Amino acid sequence: MLDPTNLQDIVKYSHKLKLLYVEDNIEIRNSTARMLENFFDDITIGVNGKDGLEKFSSKKFDLILSDINMPVMNGLDMIKNIRAIDENIPIIIISAHNETNFKNNALNYNIDYYMIKPTSFNNFTKAISEVVVKIYNK
Repeated sequence: MLDPTNLQDIVKYSHKLKLLYVEDNIEIRNSTARMLENFFDDITIGVNGKDGLEKFSSKKFDLILSDINMPVMNGLDMIKNIRAIDENIPIIIISAHNETNFKNNALNYNIDYYMIKPTSFNNFTKAISEVVVKIYNK
């Protein structure tokens, strides 16, 4: 079994996974993508929920990391549509919204982790670790 506290193993296993990362803010997207490169070799980026859903529909992914508040289609609508296709894919939300309503709506779609922006590298690593362990320890 994969140990979530063994960062070396988490990194080793996460590099094998295909990640869909959806974020509309270019500055946040670029800085988070740099952090994600420590964990994933295969990262596909969507710039809004509609773009993320289109990318999800055209490629097999192991994990989704998404913002909620985006133009064209928000993250919750994207997740609702993704859940209709694949109800088990792990999803991490990273949002500037700390309101109960956003969290509850996200939890209704069975997301795996909810982080508030800005997040520390430690919180980010914890979320990635927990989801990677969940994927490999099925």
